[in-house]
Amino acid sequence: ASDVGAAKSVQAALSSITGLPCKIVHISVCSPELLTGLNPRGIVIGGQKTPWWQYSPAELNGVYRMLRASRVPTLGICGGHQLITKAFGGRVAPIRILRKGSKGYSGCYRERGWKPIKLQQGDPLFKGIGAVPRMWLNHCEEIKVIPQQFRTIGRGDVCKIQTIRHGTLPIYGMQFHPESADDAHPAGRQLLRNFVTMCKAQ
Repeated sequence: ASDVGAAKSVQAALSSITGLPCKIVHISVCSPELLTGLNPRGIVIGGQKTPWWQYSPAELNGVYRMLRASRVPTLGICGGHQLITKAFGGRVAPIRILRKGSKGYSGCYRERGWKPIKLQQGDPLFKGIGAVPRMWLNHCEEIKVIPQQFRTIGRGDVCKIQTIRHGTLPIYGMQFHPESADDAHPAGRQLLRNFVTMCKAQ
C-alpha cells in the first residue's frame, strides 16, 4: 500500500470474503526478501494519492523487484495497476493535462464514477461476471504503453487499458476499484471472490 486509507478498504473487502487476515505493508518496505519472509497466498497492490512522477526510482525499486519476483496471484488496483505496469517496463502518465504547472493532480483530468468496462470473457478472474459490468473509477493517470509481457483483457471508453494480465504468471492489474462494489454494482465482489479462489488454489 501507499495510500493506507485505500488499503484498509481493500483489506476489509478481502477479509469479509476470506475470513482470513490480510496484512497491510507500505510499498516503501517491499522487497523480494519480504515476500519470501511473509510467504503470502496472494498479493494485492493498492493505489496512491501522490503522482508517480513525484517518486524517485530508488523509492520504488523494492516493490518493483518484489512484483517481478512474485509467483503467487497478484492483483493491482488503480495505482497498483499502474505500479505493476511500471515495474514491468510499461509507461504511465496523466489521462490529460488541463492546467500546466499545477501541483499534483489538481491540473489533471479525473475519470470518476460508475463506468462500463468491457471484459474479455473466459478469463478465470471474470468468472460469473457479465461482459460489460459497471465498475467504480477514480483516477487521473492511466497506462499509455502496456508492458511487453502483458495483454489487455478489459477496456473502457475514456481509459482504454482497464485490465491487464501477464502472459504466463497470475499477475493482474485493473484501473477500476472492485472493492467499491455495492448492491447495485456487485461485479467487483465476484471478481474479488474469483481472485481469492486463485489464491486458495496455490
